[in-house]
Amino acid sequence: MHSLTELSHSLYFSPARWRDPSRPQPSVTQLFLFHVLPFSLIPTLMLYFLKSSNVDSVLYLPPLPQGELLGIVAAFWAVQLVGVPAMAFVIQQLGEIIDARISFREGFAIAAIAPTPLWLSSLLLIVPSVAFYLAVFSLAVAASGVLIFRLVPEVLKPEDTGQTSLLSGAIFVTGLVGLAFLMVVTNVLWNLAM
Repeated sequence: MHSLTELSHSLYFSPARWRDPSRPQPSVTQLFLFHVLPFSLIPTLMLYFLKSSNVDSVLYLPPLPQGELLGIVAAFWAVQLVGVPAMAFVIQQLGEIIDARISFREGFAIAAIAPTPLWLSSLLLIVPSVAFYLAVFSLAVAASGVLIFRLVPEVLKPEDTGQTSLLSGAIFVTGLVGLAFLMVVTNVLWNLAM
């Protein structure tokens, strides 16, 4: 079993790993346990910390009682955890656009790794500047896009680069829709809890 450090090193700093069939690829379970779970906890814990401690931050959400806050934070985390395998399934379906057979593991690898910059950007929610966070968030979205456009050819090894770009773009747009859905669900739940 890979440690978190070995797994993230193999995923981020060695793209040739995906081209080398002799090297073992991380399983869906490994990616979920050692990547998705810890990284999706970052925005979840930041949301809880910022709203339970009333620290000035970029999150201008009204305060909630502790019970409601815990419920919303748990729902926020659950949507992220369900969103990654759902996105893997969508990536499999998008692969049909270019007649590519995408395994669930390949789709899951892309779906698990691509949102990493967004998860990490939530650490800077504590800075009480909307302009600053919008810049950070924009960079995180761009970095996620770069990861998608880099991972798709590495993981899927398609032959046609035009089709690869089409698939990468479709995955990126679908990911943006998923991100918007997460934000809307969180906002709706927050307003219902008030």
